[in-house]
Amino acid sequence: MPYEYKTVVISPIGLRVKGDDHSKELAELLSKNNNKFAKEGWRVLSTIPSMTSQGAVVKMLITLERKNKEDS
Repeated sequence: MPYEYKTVVISPIGLRVKGDDHSKELAELLSKNNNKFAKEGWRVLSTIPSMTSQGAVVKMLITLERKNKEDS
């Protein structure tokens, strides 16, 4: 298989209060995680909201791909 895949869940830490907007925290977590995985050779394929609370996204799935090291 020329590629390997990884899916991770990200979510802000802490209590959730009804009506809270977590966009800024999720954006920071996405940037931090995506940069970390990019240094390891991963490439983002998709980001999907996986949980909402009172209309706000509180968890996201990130699907990543990289060339399989065994096939290199």
